[in-house]
Amino acid sequence: MKPPDGLALCRRIWLGSEAEANATRLFRREFSLPAAACVRSAALQVFADSCYHLWVNGRYLGRGPTFFHPHRRPVATYDVAGHLAAGLNAVAVLVHSAGVSLHNYVFCGCPGLVARLDVVLDDGRTLTVATDSSWRVTDRTGWLSDTPRRS
Repeated sequence: MKPPDGLALCRRIWLGSEAEANATRLFRREFSLPAAACVRSAALQVFADSCYHLWVNGRYLGRGPTFFHPHRRPVATYDVAGHLAAGLNAVAVLVHSAGVSLHNYVFCGCPGLVARLDVVLDDGRTLTVATDSSWRVTDRTGWLSDTPRRS
């Protein structure tokens, strides 16, 4: 899967089989901001196939994406400047992949997460955190993958 526009420099990340039905993964990335730095702006762009729930520093920010066609993947942008602090910060994303086509979703065979956080500090420095192999991921999310599907 080619990442959606706006996230072209980021890698899609996933754990395990891409063909697994009803799969849920939890992604987490920690990063540090300098102690004396003030955040001028911070934008987090997110896309997941097929749906996600997003937290920054333990605060739930939302879910998405809305229904989409495989050729038009929507990228959501969150303003997270007010949720960041000096020191250690964390982004967590719970991603669910149905693994099959549904009435409102066409399965493309490439589940995963693509995200990019751009933080601009008051002194002009920019910190970028993008999906790559440094993100922690687990399939031990507490969700049952063998639950029967309702239609």
